Amino acid sequence: MFKKMTVLAAVVVALMSFTPAYGYFITSTGDSALSGAYVDDMSMWIPGDWITAYHLLPPNQSYIAVDNHFWFDSTYSGQYNMTGQYLDNGTYSDEGFSSLKIGFGGGTSAFGFHWGASDYQWALTAYDASDTAIESYNLPITYTSNAGEFYGIAASNIAYALLTNVSGTYDWVMIDDLHIAASAVPVPGALWLLGTGLVGLLGLRRKISR
Repeated sequence: MFKKMTVLAAVVVALMSFTPAYGYFITSTGDSALSGAYVDDMSMWIPGDWITAYHLLPPNQSYIAVDNHFWFDSTYSGQYNMTGQYLDNGTYSDEGFSSLKIGFGGGTSAFGFHWGASDYQWALTAYDASDTAIESYNLPITYTSNAGEFYGIAASNIAYALLTNVSGTYDWVMIDDLHIAASAVPVPGALWLLGTGLVGLLGLRRKISR
């Protein structure tokens, strides 16, 4: 009897401490997964610089890299969900990136950014350290909307994310206020309920056995 109860207790502890590799789409800066997130508002970078990669500040040791170039600008601040300085992929006469990689040094549990000016379809995909896709979503096409569109992904152990133009047609887009969270993704309530129920059953069985 003692051995069975010990095994059951071990199962309960494992279930209550387990953080599954699940994910969900973030659509707001107020999402709980982004609580305490580091925010890069792009203000520290030199406007007009054409670059292919840059590193964020600690504690994340993260980076952004692209397949062509991007630059920092403020021409359309206050429009397209951008405030102050932002990152974009150029102009229609000088095509920039069609794929952008956000690498998270040490991993992260959630990230997101303000998204604007897209006229075609872009996909956002999160990967783990073994290059396995965790979650993937097609970002809404924003056009000229300035309604505060913010998108990202929350999941366990995200090593990097790819933002990819899947339309095949060049598209000038803008990104601002990159949020990166280092805190753990909460365990779903269903698992906590299951764990609590098993603890209750364990107590009831012990009482009956007496």
